[in-house]
Amino acid sequence: MGWFLEDHHGHEGYVVAVEKLSSGLFRELGAGCDGERVHDRERGHASGGISIRFFQVACDCGWRSTRYFAPTGARWFPFTCELDDEQLEDAARREWRAHVHAEVKRLADHREQASYAAVADRRGWARPVPSEDDRASLRLVERIETTGANPYDRERPREVSR
Repeated sequence: MGWFLEDHHGHEGYVVAVEKLSSGLFRELGAGCDGERVHDRERGHASGGISIRFFQVACDCGWRSTRYFAPTGARWFPFTCELDDEQLEDAARREWRAHVHAEVKRLADHREQASYAAVADRRGWARPVPSEDDRASLRLVERIETTGANPYDRERPREVSR
């Protein structure tokens, strides 16, 4: 069973069962190549669910939480993971919601920056941020523009020939 928020398409949250392989790597039950998925489903149906030791909170967008130890009694059935702990499932849902809200905020900030950059570009404001060396040059240009005096336009003293 998954969770979704109507306003945020592409973000459906759920709990995934994770098993540790003999190689030390982890994989999600029900994921992987076709053979692994079929094998997992057969194991899950035949045994009335697979006892799990680890789980993660997941989102359809690809986000995964850190891995957690599963409580005793947690089982994976094809297409669902039961943690057998209501408070833990609520905590998982809250973690997923926090992810969605953070992602929505990040995208909104990105859109706002892109919008500002587009307006700035249309108005000719778009310039790279100057380095510290460039700032001294900018101060000089500003002084020339406000006072009209360019220190480099002064007449240089002529060398006296002997």
